[in-house]
Amino acid sequence: MQGLWGLKEAFMISGILLLLFIILSAITDVRYKKINIQTSIIFFLAGMVLNLSGLNISLQDGIFGMSIGFLLIGLSFASGEKIGLGDGIIFTVTGVYLGFFGNFLLLSLSLFLCACFSAGALIFRKADRNSRIPMVPFLIIPAICELTMMAGVL
Repeated sequence: MQGLWGLKEAFMISGILLLLFIILSAITDVRYKKINIQTSIIFFLAGMVLNLSGLNISLQDGIFGMSIGFLLIGLSFASGEKIGLGDGIIFTVTGVYLGFFGNFLLLSLSLFLCACFSAGALIFRKADRNSRIPMVPFLIIPAICELTMMAGVL
């Protein structure tokens, strides 16, 4: 890749932006049980700029990645928000950075971690089946692992 940034630099910028978005969203999700829409829009637009400039994944892959978030938003409406609307928004933004398969992997791993935590909370009676557990914090470790694998470090 020619120009100001090489492929490594562009990947690092994209990964840092993605992790920053997830961490900021996790803090908001735990503290307020909400997702900050302004933060989501800013990081969404930043990801789209990276895609349009050719410094991240293709625009087409970013749009396919967003489909997972759109599906979660639809499931949120269909379930009466048993699945949080904010989770769908989060996965719409992460899809811009990771594409379809990366976003699907992120969703799968974070659901697994969340399920393990929830099972433990039920077993130790720290929660009941109607408790609402913020999901975004469970995206941090899978995102770090996924970005590390994509960078070829592991």
